[in-house]
Amino acid sequence: MTIRRAAALALALAGLAATEASASGLFATERFDARIAGRTVNVTARLATEGLGYSVVQTTPDRRGRFLVHVTCREGGFRRALCPTPVHEAYCPTARIACR
Repeated sequence: MTIRRAAALALALAGLAATEASASGLFATERFDARIAGRTVNVTARLATEGLGYSVVQTTPDRRGRFLVHVTCREGGFRRALCPTPVHEAYCPTARIACR
C-alpha cells in the first residue's frame, strides 16, 4: 500500500471519527507496508492528537536512523519532520509536530 493510500484511509477515518475520538481520547491507527523508492517501509497512519487531521509516520528509519513524519490537517495545514523516534504528536489546525 502506498503512503498516499494510507493517508487517504487516515483522512476518511478522521472525517468519520475525529470528533468522537477526540472527545473520548481514542486514536484509530492503521499500519501498512509501502514501496518507496524501490524499498519496502512500514507506515503507520493515525488521527491527529488534537484537531481534525491525521499523521503518517514511516516506521522504518532512514540511513541516519530518523523517522519521516507527515501531518495533514483538514483546514489545509501540512508539515513534515524528521524525528529521532517514530513516537510523535500531531496538532491541527497548525500542523505542528512534536517529536518524542
